[in-house]
Amino acid sequence: MHPSESMDSSDSDPNQASSGRKRPLNLITSLPPSQQRSRQIGSQSDRVGRRQHHTAKFCTQRCLLSLQQGGMLDSLCPNVELHRQGRASDRHLISSERLVQLLKQQLDEDLDHNCTPFGTCGAYGAPFKVTCVPYGYTVVGKGTTSGLWNEVSREVDVYRILQRAQGSAVPVFLGAIDLKQIYFHDEGDIRHMLLMAWGGKDTTELEHSKALFHEIERSKREIRALGVVHGDFRFKNVLWNEELGRALVIDFHRSKLAPRLMEKRKTLKQSLCETQLSEAKRLHAA
Repeated sequence: MHPSESMDSSDSDPNQASSGRKRPLNLITSLPPSQQRSRQIGSQSDRVGRRQHHTAKFCTQRCLLSLQQGGMLDSLCPNVELHRQGRASDRHLISSERLVQLLKQQLDEDLDHNCTPFGTCGAYGAPFKVTCVPYGYTVVGKGTTSGLWNEVSREVDVYRILQRAQGSAVPVFLGAIDLKQIYFHDEGDIRHMLLMAWGGKDTTELEHSKALFHEIERSKREIRALGVVHGDFRFKNVLWNEELGRALVIDFHRSKLAPRLMEKRKTLKQSLCETQLSEAKRLHAA
């Protein structure tokens, strides 16, 4: 891994307002005039004002993982009281699928509020803080252009394959949406978003200790065990998540599937099961 290399990232510091971009979003596809000008960003002061008012904190990985799995609320999520909606229940009131639907409906009607660029833009996506009103779920939206969508949308399938690694080796992934309106970003016309939990801190800004390397390799092994080879594995595509104490890998648009890794894992699992079964029979016979 080479920490000096450039970044293709969908996550960054949640408190860092979006400003200058290191690299542009390329291959922007022009749209028919009828679909253009659906939203004006306005002046720089207007945009800064909107950022200052969007103060919601990101939901925790555990919160969104339990939402995805139909589990209990995470009491440590900063938005847990909004999730409860004043009720005594310790369970989520909506499903992750419903959250994605609500976010699409909300953004189709209004891109000016509760949808704020932050952090640093990569070559394939611009990160947004997106909050669902009124349930308070706050997630990352990796926004991209129509010209890049064919490549970026590959991540949807990869995250599904990595379902068991979500919330441990990769961020919790919720789904993808197509925007009815255009978000006129400094680096391109945003028409699509991947929705996921905030991953954590950029590891290029951290001390590259043995402990960090250990956790990065741990996540890499977990991903490869599910048959996925990242294809662009470097510090810029790895985030440190304090909540989990784990290194979370992002940006899978260049990844490749390696069925042989999955077959190897299945073979090892089958061998272990057979060994355990033989041992159980031996003990029973004794």
